[in-house]
Amino acid sequence: MLRILGLIVASGLLLYLFTWPVAIDPVAWQPDPAPEPGEGFISVQLMNELNYVAFAGSQGPEDLAINSKGDVFTGTHDGWVHRLQKDSQGVWRAEQWLNTGGRPLGLEFDADDNLLIADAISGLLKVSQDKKQQVLLTEIYGKPIGFLDDLDVLSDGRIIFSDASAKFPARDFGGTVEASRFDINEHGLNGSVYLFSPTTGELRMLSDQLSFANGIAVSTDERWVLINETGNYRILKVGIAEDNFAEQKVLVKNLAG
Repeated sequence: MLRILGLIVASGLLLYLFTWPVAIDPVAWQPDPAPEPGEGFISVQLMNELNYVAFAGSQGPEDLAINSKGDVFTGTHDGWVHRLQKDSQGVWRAEQWLNTGGRPLGLEFDADDNLLIADAISGLLKVSQDKKQQVLLTEIYGKPIGFLDDLDVLSDGRIIFSDASAKFPARDFGGTVEASRFDINEHGLNGSVYLFSPTTGELRMLSDQLSFANGIAVSTDERWVLINETGNYRILKVGIAEDNFAEQKVLVKNLAG
């Protein structure tokens, strides 16, 4: 009798585990073979010449942005934006400059030296040099931004930003690292890139169905934006001018890592 009861309980537990709902709905796909060592790689000795800057217990410095004075800014996991300056001896020092209350990822200065921040928790932010903070955007077409990741700014003030994952917001899945793992493991093409005008409020989609849309960089002629699509190991080139808007090409594919 006890054996039968044990089998019933075990069967119930197995049924529960097999039917237990999970966040990930994995998509089958076949990546290209990894490139061989040496293929497309350049051997350098720069790592031996680097100077390291301490961040007073903070972790995960992400993007870098440089203002008109030459100060360097970066953001860390604890919500702090740090300012790096050279001291009288020419050594770089980091100081806590502003805390967004979220997770600052992409950083860029606009033409007026305002710091634009892609914050995965708090949204698209603008911070003046006297630390006055303004929220520019928290929603995409009426829904909260999923995973605001990186940005770049055009000379006219329009901002291009990546929503790395609409399905796995960092605020709901344990933070940016954990949420990124969910999205990349699922490979559900939940990422998008948008063009936003802070002046008019106009929001236009540039590209969607991306596997963790990550880094953003605008070309010098402001006709194209490069998108690092992490989950597909490639860099996309997408048109941002009116005559090539949303035109998409693969610039580099099968990146290592």
